[in-house]
Amino acid sequence: MKNQTLIFPDNIDYQQPGHPALVIDEIEDSESVKYMINQIQKRGFKNPLEGFVTLGEVEKYLFDKIGSINNVDEILDEELVNIFHTIQVWGGKGGRGVYVRSNGFYENFDIRTYRKLVTRCLNLETHRLIDWVNTVTDWTFESHEGINQFSTSFSTKHVRFWLYNKLKEETLPILDEVIQKGFNDIKGNKLSNNQKSLEFYHKQMIEKSKKENISLLKLERLLFNHWRNEKG
Repeated sequence: MKNQTLIFPDNIDYQQPGHPALVIDEIEDSESVKYMINQIQKRGFKNPLEGFVTLGEVEKYLFDKIGSINNVDEILDEELVNIFHTIQVWGGKGGRGVYVRSNGFYENFDIRTYRKLVTRCLNLETHRLIDWVNTVTDWTFESHEGINQFSTSFSTKHVRFWLYNKLKEETLPILDEVIQKGFNDIKGNKLSNNQKSLEFYHKQMIEKSKKENISLLKLERLLFNHWRNEKG
C-alpha cells in the first residue's frame, strides 16, 4: 500500500438514514445474478434463490438463518453446501469459477475446508484474540488453499455472512472487485489481493465506521452502491 491510511470518497453522504438497498436489488434486473442462476442450473443444481424477489430478501434470509445457528455440528453438509450456493449466486457472476472451471463444483469445492471456516466464524471470540482481524484474515486466506477458484472477492462474502452470527452489523465487510477498483481509482490508494492488503482494508473500514458512527454493513453498502452507480 502506498499510504498507511485508506483514502475514502468525499462525495458520499455517510449520514444518510437507514440501511440502503443494493442499487440493483430486484433479482430479475440483475444480469449478473441471472447469469449465475443459469450457470448452476445447467450443471444440475437447483436455483438457490427460487422464491425470492429481491437480493435484499436473500440477504435477510441468510442473516436470519446464520444468526439462529447455535451449534455448527448440527448443520448437515447438505445444508452447508446449500448456503454456499446461495451466497455464491447472491454475489453474482464473479463466483462462477468454482462451478465452471476445471472439472466443476465437486472437484473445486471442499466441504471440510468450508466447514472449518464456518466453525471458526461461529466460534469467534474477539476479546480472546490479540488481533482478531488479523486472525480472521488468516482464516480467509487459508480457505483459498482448500477451495479452488475461491478468492478474496467471494471468500469475504462468506466470512461476512458467517461472522454475522457473532458480530451482527459490525461483521467484516466484503472486498470485491467493485470496492477494490473504487478505492484504487482514488489517487494514493493501492489495495491488492494479498493477505496484508485485506487486513489493512478491514482495519481501515473499522476506523472509518467509527469515525462516521455507522455500522460496517452500512459503510460497505454505501461504498458499493456509490461505485456501482458510477459504473452504471
